[in-house]
Amino acid sequence: DVERSRGLGDVYKRQEEREPRDRLKLHPEAVAGLRLEYAKAELTELSPALSVTAELRAPPDRTGVVGPLVAGRVRGVTVNVGDRVSKGVELVTLDSPDVGQTRAELTAAGARLDVAQKNRDRERRLLKGKATSKREVVEAEGLFRVEKAREQSLRGLLQALGAEPAGTGGRIVLRSPTEGTVVARAAVAGQSVSPTDTLLKIIDLRELWLEADVYERDMHLVSVGQQVEIRVRAYPSEPFLGQVSQIGGTLDEQTRTVRARVVLDNEDGRLRPGMFAEARLQGAHRHAPRELLAIPSAAVQIVDDHPAVFVRLAEGEFELRRIHTGDRAVDRVEVLNGLSPGETVVTSGSFLLKGQLLKSELGEEE
Repeated sequence: DVERSRGLGDVYKRQEEREPRDRLKLHPEAVAGLRLEYAKAELTELSPALSVTAELRAPPDRTGVVGPLVAGRVRGVTVNVGDRVSKGVELVTLDSPDVGQTRAELTAAGARLDVAQKNRDRERRLLKGKATSKREVVEAEGLFRVEKAREQSLRGLLQALGAEPAGTGGRIVLRSPTEGTVVARAAVAGQSVSPTDTLLKIIDLRELWLEADVYERDMHLVSVGQQVEIRVRAYPSEPFLGQVSQIGGTLDEQTRTVRARVVLDNEDGRLRPGMFAEARLQGAHRHAPRELLAIPSAAVQIVDDHPAVFVRLAEGEFELRRIHTGDRAVDRVEVLNGLSPGETVVTSGSFLLKGQLLKSELGEEE
């Protein structure tokens, strides 16, 4: 492998000598505006990582669905996909004949309860004056309890149907069960709905789960608390960091994999459930850490389908250098060739330099 790497290195070196290197020179004010950050390529002890496929998912306890508990017709919807909502905010209003009938029965039950209570209180007063019998009082007490139970039962039924007892007619208000972002909407005004329908789906995207499939043969290389570097297609040059928080207790009999979970902070909302990712677990390789040339992963850009970095030659002067990368360990990557120890590369802001270089190339072509 060492001889092969050297051979490849000679090939790449000869190729680089034949091809002109891209350079970019910027005014000091332009450099200051880009707010670039730098790091040196240096020999360091790097523990290679185990790379596994993964997918981003929404945690179940941060996901909520909104739907009716009774048949009805949609009166109005106050949100659209992409809207952020707070817990308890009004989302959908419905009109339900069943709720209207139950509310009418509750009103009648309340009137009967009021009459029964007044009759009970009157019988109690008459008993004190010995103007009635205990039997009459007991009967009045029993009637009051029956009417009270009936009224409470109707209130409970309305709550079970998702309706407020204090409402009027058949109006129902569906509220958000959680704070989050509306990710799906299937409700429109005038639509007939049933208890099996899901009208809205809400996910709190501030935290996501990354679930990675680890093969049975690699299970001994994974442990809770292990550092993980995650890369997604939407941001190929930007790593996201996390830790293994849980390892599945069962093995999938078909794929022979176990599920490892990483909890990811997503306050900026850039990550989305359903994204596929590559997860690199630090320190999981079979061979021991070794000394090699490494740079921060954030410095690596993909130019013409090839890894490249911007090397700072002088103040405001940069060179786009094609490199070949090897093992990775969380936020650092091995450089097989293209850089020498001590050279300074751009980390934060390298993507902006890539844009500046493309602009200059387009200008030359014109």
